[in-house]
Amino acid sequence: MDFKKQQQIIEDAEQYFLNPDLSLTKNKHKFIKKQPKAEFDIIVLCPFCLNIHQLGEYPLRKGLRVCPSCTLQLKVSTLTEINDLDRFVKFVFDYRFNGFWNKICFDIEQINRNIRFNEWNKRLYNLGLSKSFWEKYKALKGDFGENEDIEDY
Repeated sequence: MDFKKQQQIIEDAEQYFLNPDLSLTKNKHKFIKKQPKAEFDIIVLCPFCLNIHQLGEYPLRKGLRVCPSCTLQLKVSTLTEINDLDRFVKFVFDYRFNGFWNKICFDIEQINRNIRFNEWNKRLYNLGLSKSFWEKYKALKGDFGENEDIEDY
């Protein structure tokens, strides 16, 4: 680390660093903590098109990663943290009011939401996740939202 950067750190008494759980902690040591970088050779699943790619295949655009299949922009943290079924179900459940079901598009010309949903559900079935996904999703829905109906999508 160069001298100028060390001086900036010493002068900044309120320096914080970001923990892996996304909480902030005050830096007691007066040095910059090295942040872990994403491994770009890991396999990730796009939640919107359910295609599997390596993280390095997602090009960078305006600080977000673009899915090579559906061209939707995603955060690296979204792609890397959805690595098991429970997190994937929670992501879909939490994102449903922000337009998750409208973003599951495989073809821009398909305006019918039922066709898009059925295609997404078929891909989920082909991955072998359909039954356990819907069981966990309905369990979350039962806890938080009684009025929402999956068949409406």
